[in-house]
Amino acid sequence: MNTSSQQPNHLAVTTAKVRAVDVGYFNTKITLGRNESAGLIETQIFPSMTTRFNGTLLDSPGMSALDIYIVDVGESKTRFAVGKDVGFVMTGKEKRLTSEHYCTSMEYSALFKGALHEIAKAEGYPPLLIIEKLVLGLPLNTYQTFHNKLVANAKGFHSLKTKDGKDCLVKVIDVHVIVQPQGALINCSMKLNQPIQGWQLVLDPGGGTLDWFLTKGNVPSWSRSGAYPKSMLSCSTDVARKLNPKWQHQPEIIEIIDKAICDHAASFKIGPDIFSTNNIWNTVDAAFEEPFNAMLESIGETDVIEKILVTGGAGKVLHRHMLKFHPELARKVVMDDDPVFSNVRGFHMIGEMFASHAGVQNATAIA
Repeated sequence: MNTSSQQPNHLAVTTAKVRAVDVGYFNTKITLGRNESAGLIETQIFPSMTTRFNGTLLDSPGMSALDIYIVDVGESKTRFAVGKDVGFVMTGKEKRLTSEHYCTSMEYSALFKGALHEIAKAEGYPPLLIIEKLVLGLPLNTYQTFHNKLVANAKGFHSLKTKDGKDCLVKVIDVHVIVQPQGALINCSMKLNQPIQGWQLVLDPGGGTLDWFLTKGNVPSWSRSGAYPKSMLSCSTDVARKLNPKWQHQPEIIEIIDKAICDHAASFKIGPDIFSTNNIWNTVDAAFEEPFNAMLESIGETDVIEKILVTGGAGKVLHRHMLKFHPELARKVVMDDDPVFSNVRGFHMIGEMFASHAGVQNATAIA
């Protein structure tokens, strides 16, 4: 992801002490700094979809301009479009990547540069933006293999070009990569101003993986934590396939179905047709049972667990599944009140911990 190796001496510098980015399989979440007066970590989000783009973005009077960034990736400077309105320039044939090598792909790099655009735009696109500490996340099933490579790719210089042709250089000095569910655990602990005590389990059903993170106090149980490479995307795809086989390859329809499921909507509309969600819950439950059973097999006995924090965009869907099929666990559940941004806000808090406590190696130890 690095695009240059030297810092020009003549550029005016703006510094951001801590930022965090969570490039998920379904959405990319970003922190834009802490609003000190409100005490809130400000965030931004756009879909984790991108497409190679060699055209020109046109603005027509009387029509809304597209909220899109064009980024160059790799030595080949392959152009990608990313951002909130990326669906308007896609062919409809692109697929969301859910492979274990996701964080090493050109698409991931494009989404990461889109996140840097959001961070730089919030600072007014200075000529040189220095991010002192950047915190990223990875699923538990890819963390061990790829976290060092992700650090190397994210650290250093990244060249951005604004829509009006101005250049912005971003320098990332220090990068920390953590397992994704840890962010939500830290975020909720800090909001409640309570230390992490007893056996706690975090369940994070994201787009591509169901992650689980088991701790006793501040000590993670790595052998009983993990991730399974199926979650909300496979669930929505199964529903789409059942309704119309060709819909499983149409990202916009997958997004409509995903939103209806996550919102527990009574119905959803595709084209002129309205579909009742009453007819899809059996498919949803069947899709979640496979990763949920994999989680239970990994954790083993659950009697000692005091609290289960359910987070992630599909948290309410998983909670519904637990109430129906695993009531003995559902009674321990605490629903995250900020499931979409909880992880990335936790990442940001961990970055603040690192900034305040030089040499800290385990952010859970000072939560």
